[in-house]
Amino acid sequence: MIQSLLEKPYLFFILFPVIFISALYLLSKRGWAELEAQYQTEDIFTGDSIGMISGIVKNVRYNNALVLKYNQDGIYLQGALIFKLFQKPVLIPWKDISVSESKKTLFRTYRELVIGEPVIARLMVSESEYKRLDYFLIRK
Repeated sequence: MIQSLLEKPYLFFILFPVIFISALYLLSKRGWAELEAQYQTEDIFTGDSIGMISGIVKNVRYNNALVLKYNQDGIYLQGALIFKLFQKPVLIPWKDISVSESKKTLFRTYRELVIGEPVIARLMVSESEYKRLDYFLIRK
């Protein structure tokens, strides 16, 4: 196969996107399927936006690849950019979210939002982003 790629370099431009999209599909479905099964929404979401966050959904890590919005109903979560191809948006009610204590890394302090029982996902939001959500989390 590698010999074919060396002899016919145009094959790389055909095979790479196919392999990349296939891997993206498998990772998306592995991590996101349970979230979709429980929380999928078709409604148009209106609320405030936190923006891009990081998270772990069933051992699949999304580094600044999730869009988080919120309102009084809960957290709206959607994959960013190319992830939208394979992931439907979800609306997670506040009652299904718990919060960890502050955690510190070398460069930032963040809170972990834990979704579901048993745990389906862990979302990392900065301390300042958490303060925007705190009002709803306290009232749940």
